[in-house]
Amino acid sequence: MTEERFMKRLRLHILLTLLSMYPAWASAQSLNFHTQLLGKFARAVPTEYSDIWGYAANGREYAIVGTNQGTLIVEVTNPTEPREVAFIPGPLSIWRDIKTHSHYAYVVHDANSNQDPNPGMQIIDLSGLPNTAVLAATYRTGLGPGLAHNIYIDNGFAYLAGSRVAGGVHILDLKNPTAPVEVGTWSENYWHDVVVKNDTLYGSAMLIGAIEIVDGRDKSNLKLISRTHYPDAFTHNIWMTDDNRYLAQTDEVHGQPVNFWDVTDHLSPQLIANYSAAPNAIAHNAHIRGDFAYISYYYDGLKILDLHQRRAPVEVGYYDSFPQDNFQRGGGFDGAWGAYPFLPSGNILISDISNGLFVVRFDSTRAGYIQGKIVDSQTGEPIEGVKIELLNPDTNTGQTRVQVGADGAYIFGALPGQRQFKFSKFGYEDFVAEANLESGVTVPLNISLVARPRVNVRVTAKTTDGQPVNGAKVVFKAEDFRADLQTDANGVVETILPEANYDILFVAWGFFPQRKTMPVSQNASQVEFVTQPGYWETFTEAQTWSLRDVNDDSRFDWMIDRADSRPYGSRLPGVDHTRDAEGFVVFTRARFGRSTLTSPTFDATRFQKPVVQYARFYNPYRWASIQANDTLKTFISNDGGQTWVLMDTTTAIDPDWQVLTFHISDFVTPTQNMKLRFVNIEAPDVGNPRGSAFGMLDDIKIAGEGTVTAVEAVKTVPTTFKVLQNYPNPFNPSTTIRWQQPVEGKAEIIISNLLGQNVLTLRTGLRPAGEQIYVVDMRGRPSGIYFYRIRLGNKVSAVKKMILLK
Repeated sequence: MTEERFMKRLRLHILLTLLSMYPAWASAQSLNFHTQLLGKFARAVPTEYSDIWGYAANGREYAIVGTNQGTLIVEVTNPTEPREVAFIPGPLSIWRDIKTHSHYAYVVHDANSNQDPNPGMQIIDLSGLPNTAVLAATYRTGLGPGLAHNIYIDNGFAYLAGSRVAGGVHILDLKNPTAPVEVGTWSENYWHDVVVKNDTLYGSAMLIGAIEIVDGRDKSNLKLISRTHYPDAFTHNIWMTDDNRYLAQTDEVHGQPVNFWDVTDHLSPQLIANYSAAPNAIAHNAHIRGDFAYISYYYDGLKILDLHQRRAPVEVGYYDSFPQDNFQRGGGFDGAWGAYPFLPSGNILISDISNGLFVVRFDSTRAGYIQGKIVDSQTGEPIEGVKIELLNPDTNTGQTRVQVGADGAYIFGALPGQRQFKFSKFGYEDFVAEANLESGVTVPLNISLVARPRVNVRVTAKTTDGQPVNGAKVVFKAEDFRADLQTDANGVVETILPEANYDILFVAWGFFPQRKTMPVSQNASQVEFVTQPGYWETFTEAQTWSLRDVNDDSRFDWMIDRADSRPYGSRLPGVDHTRDAEGFVVFTRARFGRSTLTSPTFDATRFQKPVVQYARFYNPYRWASIQANDTLKTFISNDGGQTWVLMDTTTAIDPDWQVLTFHISDFVTPTQNMKLRFVNIEAPDVGNPRGSAFGMLDDIKIAGEGTVTAVEAVKTVPTTFKVLQNYPNPFNPSTTIRWQQPVEGKAEIIISNLLGQNVLTLRTGLRPAGEQIYVVDMRGRPSGIYFYRIRLGNKVSAVKKMILLK
């Protein structure tokens, strides 16, 4: 998010220009649904807004808003006329979090600055409201540089999460509100956020992707109760229901849902439902008041969910505070940062990064529900894991996924009216049911699903010379179904599967992977793979790579994921090197130290002239996209990792994927006990704030010299026309634009400025179907924000934004 700071500081200056260019932003679709805008406020000077809290005293209400320059206090008693009461300057930071206790506001920040080595927590005295508020004290003891990322206050104690010292939590006794005293810490893992209820701490252990629950009754001796991991986790924010039995949790990652957990049993939290605003949307922070959840969803604004049935959250309202995205829904780190729903009046406060403070009202609309049991139509046995989907949802509303357990029981909700629901599970025919829902009413509805025919399937795997491949992994994929199988000593595995079209993968360390796409039926139930010796890692079904070494001190480990998940935004391109169907890579982000990736053992004596080849994309990133003091090193070992020999070192920013090839015998004698190692080292940047060193690896091959260059991944042709984000962004003076075209054709890249004027049109010539790249040189153009779109025949892509920063 920080790389967009230049752009954000300009936004308030250019906002009126943008709105005049695109009036459809405010009229094409509704900005609100079951909500009403009461008032809004933005400072006259360029400002980035961050988190928000509220305060009420003497019949008056206030918004306390974090900004990049300090803390803003606005009276919202009359929400149609918000009034700035005070502004308390603070360390420059785009992260600022606030909570209140008594008549004080406590403000923490993740300053990321060398301006002040210990900027401290600000304590603001609110007793002078409505006339003024003043800085009463600054707490600095033991917090170190950058202070903390979040704060929570419960029963007279402040819990500061994400400090550079403890990493987890500092606990401060607020008995003397202006002179806190530290009484405990939790430092086992970094916590990005924390909520505390009845001396129980619930922490967002972001870097290990987990929810940690800690016993805090003895604050000098905190004890872990449980640690819960879940798929694709980047645990960002947590908030509890009033009864302390359920929590909402966000990940701040494109497309990741808001998860809802039953934490009644602290030893075993259970995921009960999740909600997604849109396929690419980013949920930032969730808060819960009573039976409604209020979620700040960046580009998508505020989302309001009915939680009267805890296991079936339903979107019942929204307010879009960021119309500049032209309803693209998703996008980047802009729009609604936070929401505060706890004012006595019931009014809701929204802080929008670019647009400031919004005060809105929700009309308390409630959902209706269907509830019953799902069974097999022939056996009557309950069916677990059925997907329930609302057909024809209301415009701009998201989708909820509920958990259907082993007993087949379910509950699902929607807004009142005549509604259609689809019940689906792989291996069964889809079933659509209708129900007339009323507000707060549950309709009984039992469902029977019809099973598809089953087929006996036989898979054989052998080498080109007819030798069976033992212990190979064979994966059948179809829709949301997968079956993982393993070949026996004869290279054979058998199973029973429903009739369907399957994507079938063969993976075995020491043999080149294979893929088939085919229908499985009574007439087509035999699958054969023929492969050749060699090691080829595309990370689609990754082998047992070690993503961390005991000597690592980086905040981040290596991570395997799809390239288009873009966990680090535009710092890395959203495409893998092999361009295979899954698009997986291994990511690295080193910060405050080193991060290590180590391969499984391989036997190089199997090949004549053994070669190592891999694709690398490295971006040692410092603020403003200037190269930093970071290094990626590649090592090889021929004794199982006891000793290592350096093969390659890079410190440069890669403009695109780089393919590197090394003859093993140039470095060590080939043996049967070999390993590769990649070490990403982030070092201090002289005279500048520390950044992170980002990178990706893909397409790692170990084989004979001729074999490595002869094999190629199975690539897929795109089915839709789609423009991708340019890289790098910001850039100077050139950047690479990427797009996918499903058919052969000539493309045009059209670049315009903020005034909507076309400044450059580039004709790419005839291109085949597939993924395309084009390097655009903006030398001689002024710094600023530009927009680009691509025309292919009679189709024009969505508009993307890029920044030329000199």
